[in-house]
Amino acid sequence: MILQPPRTIEAQQFDVRLTPVRNGENIEIVYRAYTPISQMKLPFPAEQFTHLSVSEKDDGIAIGRSGEGVALIGAEPFGLVSLLLAPTVETPAKDYPVAQFGNQALALNLKYFQPIEVNNQPVSTLNSEGAQFQWLGGSASFESPQVAIYTDAGLPTPVVSLLAPTAEALSAHFQQGFGTALPVRPSLMFLYQAGNDGQLSVEGDVVPGQAVIKYVGGAFQEATPEMQQLVLRNLAHEMVHLWQLQHPKNATAPDWLHEGIADALASEALYISGVWDDAQYLQALTDARSNCAQVLATGTVRGAASRGHHEASYACGHMAMAALATRHEEGTSMAMWRAFLDYAARQDQPLSEDTFFAFAEEWAGDRGFALSFRSFVTSNYRSADGESIVDQLFAGTL
Repeated sequence: MILQPPRTIEAQQFDVRLTPVRNGENIEIVYRAYTPISQMKLPFPAEQFTHLSVSEKDDGIAIGRSGEGVALIGAEPFGLVSLLLAPTVETPAKDYPVAQFGNQALALNLKYFQPIEVNNQPVSTLNSEGAQFQWLGGSASFESPQVAIYTDAGLPTPVVSLLAPTAEALSAHFQQGFGTALPVRPSLMFLYQAGNDGQLSVEGDVVPGQAVIKYVGGAFQEATPEMQQLVLRNLAHEMVHLWQLQHPKNATAPDWLHEGIADALASEALYISGVWDDAQYLQALTDARSNCAQVLATGTVRGAASRGHHEASYACGHMAMAALATRHEEGTSMAMWRAFLDYAARQDQPLSEDTFFAFAEEWAGDRGFALSFRSFVTSNYRSADGESIVDQLFAGTL
């Protein structure tokens, strides 16, 4: 069953048009070369699929491995061919999977299907206007000048009801807070899998102009405070990333800083925009403090990402941002982040750990606190009480 008429993506340099479609439980990628070609290489991780075959519209086309990708080679030049992909498991969200599957929709990562070589000549992949994620699951369920929302038909109503009003409020807040609108209206894509009863799990991917968020678990069927808190916090977090990705040096920020400020800005935005009340905002801070205290025992905050403990980057990064923000009269995470971006620009420095440590001393106006802040990020507290360490971070006594 095809869930949505295909949207074509042009590769103008080689006059090759690719069209992704949902073909039953499979994904089919159709390539039409208007000038026949003899070879095409794709950066596709074939090991993620149990079945990878060519639907031959021209005779004599072979498929093979080429480095980490896939090559299509014709005994004679060919003009029309399709790949049929039967997926097994999805790669972790942090690795930007080939496809994220929901109940009745999927989000396809087009970067793996753009030709990187044609007739043994290297080519570029997505152009600057190209959208990386292709939604196969129906038209937008909500559109406004601020945002377009795509929802899996199986997404529980209690989740759907939260999305559009929150996204609208957050878009206005972030546009004002960051001092700029996004260059294109963002597309937010939401998938759902039933998972287990009582389960609440969420993951997200963000690329310029697009976010894909997937909910897994039966507990999303009920509008509990816990479910609502998770949905709203995650939505706000991923939307922060849309603005972060606009900064030309965003990739130079370490994980604890990138994710920590996103978490801090997300909670702050939900509160200031009126989506959360005092109790909900304080609950988010309490949750971050508790989670950070627990993961401090796994090693340093700066090394959390390399250990696979991303919760430390989120929760402890959030605590670090909250502790530092209040050390200045402006007192908000947004004001602090804007000041840091201005500081890095004046110094012509990357958004690195060292740049942020130098900024922290200027922002706080207190070298002792800045040294304590650095210690929180870089020291190993495996033998210490995590709750006490977080308290000392805020007190500036580490």
